[in-house]
Amino acid sequence: MTSLLIAWAQTPRTNAATGVGLRVPLLISALLMLLIASSAALVASLLRTRTARYLPARNLGQQLAWLVVPAAVALTLLLIVQPLSRNYVLSSNERLEGSPQVAGRASSSVLNGSVAWVSESVAGTGADEAIGTRFGVAIPRPDGAVEMLDAATGALRWRYSRSDSDEKPVITATGNGDYVLALFSDVGYLLLNADTGRREAAWPSRMRDRFIQQPQPLLTGERGGKLHGVDPDGHERWTYESGKCTDLGAIATAETVLAFVSHTCDDQPDELTALDVQTGKKLWTKTSLDSYRRPVVVAGLVVVAQPGGDTDVPVALTAIEPSTGDVRWRWAVPKSWACRTLLNAAGKYLIVVDCPGRSTVENRRTVVTAIDANTGLTAWQTVAPVSPRAKVTVTADGRVVSLSRAATGCVANVINSAGFRQVRLPTGIDCTRDPRAVGNLVLTSGPNTVIALR
Repeated sequence: MTSLLIAWAQTPRTNAATGVGLRVPLLISALLMLLIASSAALVASLLRTRTARYLPARNLGQQLAWLVVPAAVALTLLLIVQPLSRNYVLSSNERLEGSPQVAGRASSSVLNGSVAWVSESVAGTGADEAIGTRFGVAIPRPDGAVEMLDAATGALRWRYSRSDSDEKPVITATGNGDYVLALFSDVGYLLLNADTGRREAAWPSRMRDRFIQQPQPLLTGERGGKLHGVDPDGHERWTYESGKCTDLGAIATAETVLAFVSHTCDDQPDELTALDVQTGKKLWTKTSLDSYRRPVVVAGLVVVAQPGGDTDVPVALTAIEPSTGDVRWRWAVPKSWACRTLLNAAGKYLIVVDCPGRSTVENRRTVVTAIDANTGLTAWQTVAPVSPRAKVTVTADGRVVSLSRAATGCVANVINSAGFRQVRLPTGIDCTRDPRAVGNLVLTSGPNTVIALR
């Protein structure tokens, strides 16, 4: 009891820079268990049983203690101490700043060369790491924090930070944009409310080493060919295992998960398996002669790139109906194309970015094609004098935007169904950083700032 009181009195104070680790709650828990064991021994020594006259009395209390106390201590550690200790460490090391008001709505960037807003300092990060949610634009910070910016004004709505993690968290939006799922080093996955910044859940520690296969619907993967259907709070609905000697990738629509299983150390053909997104029930399995790449979901279909030999250039784009595995349509990639063949979804259109020629330094043209996902027909195609090596972002309405440096400064290259145009941007925008589209809002980076283009 004395040791417990001393440990309780010496519990360190926490602030934004220093917190407590598991040693503190574990020490207090160990002292509590010692107190329980001592109390049990004391009670056991007082319990006697009636015996025949002139025979020594057996200590029934000791016998009960040998059986009951170890089980009670183990259950207490597992069911009470461990959850309480982890919750104590999580809560004592977190800081939530800001009093968020009603979130504003972002206006679409018309890209006329002006700026909609400039954020406060976000040293060490930029727009290329931003994610969009229903309540603003989330930014990960190198000091182990997540900041939520108002999409209409760029003002800071809230800031969530931890004193037990000083590395930049990996963030993604899930739950239809209602949550930010953040992976903090040495902590694990934490679910933050995108509106308030409050921590809603902490995933079990055994899920710390998993990777996010897809944020919406939420799928996680782990080495060894395992795929999990997970709720935002970390509850596992199902697990699918592809077996040994396999690599497993997956993508999902709102109803169906497509798992791409490739065999790595046996002669079995690759497989394409469909699972129910809610239950994980296997719907169908088909063998595949091709290793599908770059899957993307467009209008309820899964479009994959069909590789052509040893090169990374696909020979065709194939649309698969997830519920049946049937091929809805096949779009042949021109043989002259030789660049990245980027695939992006924009409403009912599949936006394909490539170059109409060899991938050389001299090639300074980019071709953008919009394919109607319902029919597989080309809706529009534009060839622009833009380097095919420029990093691009695609807005929700199908505009392909990149940045480049010109004689007059930084310019934005805009390619869409209307053709190609260049827009001169104001000074202060870093052309070496990648632009980022959040819906129809285009974000760029400045010196320690995020800049939204009007």
